Amino acid sequence: MVDPELLALLRCPITHSPLSLADALVLGQLNRLVEQRKLTTRLHQALEISMDGALLNDDRSWALPIHGGIPNLNPDDALDLSGFDIE
Repeated sequence: MVDPELLALLRCPITHSPLSLADALVLGQLNRLVEQRKLTTRLHQALEISMDGALLNDDRSWALPIHGGIPNLNPDDALDLSGFDIE
């Protein structure tokens, strides 16, 4: 989904830590939270559309959604994972 060479260059726009691609299990967890309207952006807006993928920062406190194969690196659209136990 995201070119590995590009992924190696990307950093979290909030923590500046490296990013990794969420595996299918984590993506399923995140999309269940989206369906329940529990997953919110940095601006406290609930995400309403399931993701095709997600990029996670090192400590899994933030996720960056991927829609249509394009990662959204806007820090305001980052998804706050604090308070959730993401595997």
